[in-house]
Amino acid sequence: MFKVSFDSRKALEVILYITENAPIKDIYHILKIQFFADRNHLEQYGRFITGDNYIAMKNGPVASNAYNFIKLARDSNQCFIDSDFAELIQSSLQVGGGNEGHSVKALRKADIEYLSQSDINCLNKSVEENGKLSFSDLNNKSHDDLWQCTDENNEILLESFVKYSSNPDELRTYLNE
Repeated sequence: MFKVSFDSRKALEVILYITENAPIKDIYHILKIQFFADRNHLEQYGRFITGDNYIAMKNGPVASNAYNFIKLARDSNQCFIDSDFAELIQSSLQVGGGNEGHSVKALRKADIEYLSQSDINCLNKSVEENGKLSFSDLNNKSHDDLWQCTDENNEILLESFVKYSSNPDELRTYLNE
C-alpha cells in the first residue's frame, strides 16, 4: 500500500489556513475540519493534504502531528519538535489559556504557496460543512465506522481510510499502482 509522507511546514500552513477561515476557532473545530478535509482529499485525489497520521482519540480522529503543533503553541514545555521549527510554530499560532484555553489564533496569514488548489478546495469545503457545527454534532459525525474500527488511542491505518471511503475499490487500485 502507498506510503504516506508527512510535511510539517504544510501542516502548519493548513492549521493557519483553517484558523483564518473557520467561524469557530477552537482546537476541536480546527482538527476536525482538517480531518474531514484530509478524508475528502484522499477520496478525490489519492493523498492526504499533509500526510499526517490519525489517532482514534476519545473525541474522534485527530491528526497527531497537527495536534502536537497546537499543544506546543499552548505550552512551550510540550516540545518534541526541532527547536527552529518549534519557534516558527510559536511565532505563528497562539492557543489561549484560562477561559480561552481551547481558542486558537493565527499570528500571521497562512502561506498558501505550500497548498495546492485541490488542498484549498477540500479545506474550504470542510470549513463550509463543519465550521459551524456544534461540538456534539462534530463529535457524532466523526465517530463513524472509520473511528470505530480502531482501538482508542491507536493509529487509524491508511487501509481503514480506504475501506471506509466512498470509493474503496478505485482508491485501493490507485494507491497500489
